[in-house]
Amino acid sequence: MDGAGPQETGLQQQQQQDAMVWQVLVQEAQQEIGNLRAELYSTRRIAEERRQALDAMTAARDQLAAVAHQLEGQAQHMHQQLLALPQLQQELQALQELNQRLQKDNQLQLQARRILESELADERTGRSAAEESRAKAEADRGRLALLRDDLSAQLREQVELLMRKVIALKKSRDKLLAQMDRQSVELEQMSLDSQALAAAATQARAEGDQWRSQAQDALLTISQLQEMLAEGASWEASAAAAAAADAPNGTDQGSSQQAAGLQDSSSVAAAAAEASVAPPAVAHRVLLAPKDARFNEDCTVFIEEFRIRGNEAGPDQRANIITIANLLQEVGGNHGVAMWGRANSGFAAMPGMDHLIFVATRMQIRMEAYPKWGDLVRLETYFAEDGRLTTRRDWRISNADTGEYLGAATSTWVTINAESRRLAKIPEAVKQRFLQLAPSPPRCAIPTSDTRRKLPEFVWPPQLTAPSQLGRRSDMDPNGHINNVAYLAWAMEVIPDHVYQQYQLSEVEMDFKAECTAGDQIECFGMPLTDCASSNGSTQQFLHLLRKGGSNTEVRARVHACSRVGSGAAVFVLLCVMPLVL
Repeated sequence: MDGAGPQETGLQQQQQQDAMVWQVLVQEAQQEIGNLRAELYSTRRIAEERRQALDAMTAARDQLAAVAHQLEGQAQHMHQQLLALPQLQQELQALQELNQRLQKDNQLQLQARRILESELADERTGRSAAEESRAKAEADRGRLALLRDDLSAQLREQVELLMRKVIALKKSRDKLLAQMDRQSVELEQMSLDSQALAAAATQARAEGDQWRSQAQDALLTISQLQEMLAEGASWEASAAAAAAADAPNGTDQGSSQQAAGLQDSSSVAAAAAEASVAPPAVAHRVLLAPKDARFNEDCTVFIEEFRIRGNEAGPDQRANIITIANLLQEVGGNHGVAMWGRANSGFAAMPGMDHLIFVATRMQIRMEAYPKWGDLVRLETYFAEDGRLTTRRDWRISNADTGEYLGAATSTWVTINAESRRLAKIPEAVKQRFLQLAPSPPRCAIPTSDTRRKLPEFVWPPQLTAPSQLGRRSDMDPNGHINNVAYLAWAMEVIPDHVYQQYQLSEVEMDFKAECTAGDQIECFGMPLTDCASSNGSTQQFLHLLRKGGSNTEVRARVHACSRVGSGAAVFVLLCVMPLVL
């Protein structure tokens, strides 16, 4: 009995401890249940807020549908105004901007949905409601995507239809312009002929008046001379009579002297009259003005004429390679403006080229002879496709007065985004319109076998150096970077003086890998590939490198020239390397 008492007391204590533990556990469970209920209430409130947000998105979707309906009405209205081409272009631009805004709004809505979905996924409770909301959001997004795709397809179809009609109108306009050009050329020729006839008649009348005045002066001079001769004869007669009285033997001699004097005086008067009546020997030459820029008959070749000005000629009275390169760029840009018109930015308003510009990656010029100061130069240019991402433009250079062939040039171009300065692919629709105005089959002013030659590598250290060149503000072009011709001018400064004086540049090849701007410091180096001390007409070759700010990016070029002195042909090769980052 005494042993059982302590055991029962220990059992009761154990039961009391278990009861206390159980009460603590129950209280913790109740607290956890309360927390879970509060958390469930918060989750329900958040779910309600998400539902309200989805309702707002549904309202926005309805607004988008209303906007789409309004756009359809505007598109139908655009169909009724196809004859008003400028208004159509403005409305097309507005539709494109509206489409971009809709796409941006869709992107913002998609981003908002992703944020909502990520927040719903983080909730520990209410997963079933979140799944239903997510499913509904996905369904709404699918419907909005379908609506967006339908609207985009309709807009694309309308834009394509408008562009086809615009192209047809442009073709009609080009045909009319070609006819007007032919008629203007004929009228200009007739006007020139009539002006030449009028000038000849005016000149003939002026010469006749001048000769008539000179003849009257000569007749007056002759009459004065005759009076003087008569007076002299009377004096001589009286003198002869007095001499006859004094010396009878001298009569014959005095008479013969008097006759000789009269004969000499008559010959002098006749010579003076003949000299006064003869027309002056003056050489006249008409300075013909350049003809207006024009297309050929099928509108695939653009023709423009320029006169070489005094500031474009060198000490030898002839244009240099810098002048030729500038003329090539000018006629190329004018060709684009003549085809598409000029936009507010100054470039050609080529449809479909929003934020895209053409930049040259390669230039090759081959000259047989250089025009003189005052010569009229004709440049013909045309373009063609040259690979998947590049296009090619060629030129033919000749003397407009004599038709003499002077040279040719070719270039390779790519498109970049004007804002990001990154390479961009030419849109297919733009390429198709582009090729409709290119010669078929493609024409090459310089054979492709001569334009694919690889330029050699520059070997350090350089053997030739020139003063560093600073990119000037005046070297900048409308594209916002240094003009391509400036690189050629910088590279020419590395040529030794005796080579520059004895050789004439006949061909240049340049590869442009990147761009630079005003304020950039350009280092100029060179390396002779042959013995530049030789002056017997042998080949002279130089490799040049232009480097900006210690960069390692390269732009290369090759230039050929023929000898000015000595016998035989000579070749002068210039290879330029230019470090720029695109």
